[in-house]
Amino acid sequence: MIGKSIFFISLLIFSTRVHAQLIPDLSLVSFHYIVCLDGGGSKTSLQILDRSGEPLELEQEGVTSQIVFGSPSNINTIGAEGFAQMLDSLFQALTVGEQKIPFSSLQANCLVIGGIAGLASPTNLEKAKMIFQDKGFQMERLILASDVHLALELVDGVGIVLIAGTGSIALGVEEENEIRAGGFGRLLGDEGSGYAIGIRAIKSALEEEFGYGKSTCLSEKIKNFYHVEKVRDLIPSIYAGKIPPSEIARLAPDVFASAEAGDPISRTIIIEAAQDLSNLVLHVLKRMHASDCIPVVLIGGLFQGYPVFAERIFQSEPLYTFLEQERKSIVLCDLSAKNVASHVAQKILKSN
Repeated sequence: MIGKSIFFISLLIFSTRVHAQLIPDLSLVSFHYIVCLDGGGSKTSLQILDRSGEPLELEQEGVTSQIVFGSPSNINTIGAEGFAQMLDSLFQALTVGEQKIPFSSLQANCLVIGGIAGLASPTNLEKAKMIFQDKGFQMERLILASDVHLALELVDGVGIVLIAGTGSIALGVEEENEIRAGGFGRLLGDEGSGYAIGIRAIKSALEEEFGYGKSTCLSEKIKNFYHVEKVRDLIPSIYAGKIPPSEIARLAPDVFASAEAGDPISRTIIIEAAQDLSNLVLHVLKRMHASDCIPVVLIGGLFQGYPVFAERIFQSEPLYTFLEQERKSIVLCDLSAKNVASHVAQKILKSN
C-alpha cells in the first residue's frame, strides 16, 4: 500500500505554469491546429488538437484513432537522418478529422508543440527545428523542448518529473531553479530504465549460459525474442550497435511478466530498477526546500500496465524514510499513457 506521505491522482490538478522563454503569447501566433508530439527512445506519439483544444480523429493506413504512434525520436540515438525519417513516416498518408482532410493541406496552419528526448542539447534542438522547417513547418510556429522540460510546464512552481522509458531522468523545479539527477544516456546513466532492465536481463541470461549464474526463465525468452540459438550470439550485434537501445528496452515487459510469475532473477532486476529510480527522486528531493506536498509527474513506458512498479519506487528505502523524517509528502500523477504535449497545449490555451 502507498504510505501516508504519498498520494496518487489520476488527472492533473496543478495550475498552469508557462515559461515565457518556451511558450510564446499565442494571441500573437496564427494557427488553426496544434500538432502535439511526445518523443522518446522507444516510440513517438502524435495527437492533433483544434483551436479550442479538442483532439481530432486521425486516420493512417486504415486505422482510426485520436493518437498515432511512430518510431523512436531521440536524436541522440537515431541521428538527424533518422529524425527526419521518423517525421516522414509519422505524417505520411495521415488524414485529420471526420472529413479525413489530408494533413499536408493543413500543415501550413499548424502550431507544433513537441517534447522530444534529446532536445535538451541546444545543438540537437537547432537540428530538429531545421528538419521541421525542411518538412514544411513554419519556424515561428515551433515550440520544441526535451520531453522532461516540456513536462515541467505542467508543474506549478515546485515539482518533479520522473521519466522511466527507454531512458530515465528525474528533473525538479523550485523557484525557477532546475534540479537534475540522471538522464546521461545508456552509457553514462539511465539507471532503472527499460534499457537498463533489458541489459541486466541479457547479462543474467549470459551468466546462466556460461555456467556461473542462477537459472532464469529469461534465457529462453531472450532467445525467442531475438531468434537466436544462444544468448551469446547477441554479443557482437550489441557491441556493433546493430541492436538499438529501443530493442533492448523492449525486453522489459518480459522481465516484469517473469517477475510476477515468480522468477527470482527477474524479481531482483525489477527491485533494483525501482531502487535506482527511487534514488534519482531522492537526490532531487534532498536539494529542494519545499515542505508542502510536492507533485511528481510520472512519464514513460515502465509505468504503463505496472502500477505496482511506481508503488515500489516510492516505498523504497531510503526515499520512504526521508519523506517520513522530513515530514514531506508527494502526490503522484501518472501521465505515462497520455500525450504530455497535448496536456501542455490544453493548459496553454486556457491561460491565453
